Amino acid sequence: MANQGGEGARREGRVRSGWMEASAGQGPEGVAAVRDRLAELRQLSCDEISALPTATQFDVDVDGARRRLIVWHERSKTSEEWVIVQLYTRGFLGVFRRLHGEGFAVDREGRQRALTAQEVNEFTW
Repeated sequence: MANQGGEGARREGRVRSGWMEASAGQGPEGVAAVRDRLAELRQLSCDEISALPTATQFDVDVDGARRRLIVWHERSKTSEEWVIVQLYTRGFLGVFRRLHGEGFAVDREGRQRALTAQEVNEFTW
């Protein structure tokens, strides 16, 4: 069926993929890409985590499409090291939109905890 644009095309996209964003990285492959990178980062020592750059980004293939994975690192107000991994897609006019993100915090003693959704959302751009 030819894409004719307008509301019909948007409606067709939702029917085919549930909601257009769902097929763009929020599915199992997108979540797995974030969690796999997060698992690698959790294995780092406290010194290695402290030495991470503020942001690192690279492209990954997810659900058959090129996506951007960004690793954020920051020291929080409570002196924890925060590490956040977020998956983005390039949208309309080249604007990036976050599809999925998770993170963890490490305290001075090396104890880790998962970041809340609200904490992770602080790093959305």
